[in-house]
Amino acid sequence: MSDPARYESLLIQGAASLRQGNFKEAYAIYSEWIRENPECSDAYMGRGRCAAGLGEHVQALEDFASALDIDPNSADSFCARALSHAALGNHHAALSDLDASLRLRPDLARRTARELPSGFAEDSPRPRLRIAMKLSCSMPISRKPTTNVIWPMLG
Repeated sequence: MSDPARYESLLIQGAASLRQGNFKEAYAIYSEWIRENPECSDAYMGRGRCAAGLGEHVQALEDFASALDIDPNSADSFCARALSHAALGNHHAALSDLDASLRLRPDLARRTARELPSGFAEDSPRPRLRIAMKLSCSMPISRKPTTNVIWPMLG
């Protein structure tokens, strides 16, 4: 985007509309942002969240995948995509994305695990993920990443 002031304005408008639950308005803002700057992962994340808020999880999955193409280490994108996969009943894909986020940001993965349906990962073939899901209900969530001696043992 060539105009930094316009970029900042779209960012603020999109985020404000999303926070207020104005998903259609925010979706349009993020779409404009993407047209002007298709290499911005934040724009795809914002638009994906809007699509999910509107119940359009297939579109949300596409946007989260685009965000991950740009930033493959985005734990936020993996978590958001996991929730949309879960909403569509794609349990294996949801667990795979949650596992990827667990490796990047355990705190965020635990918060996301709390949003999944009860018992979602009980039958998971991934022991690390099963343990993380159980811990998500009993471990406090830190606001900032810290070294945690439990997570390395889960691998």
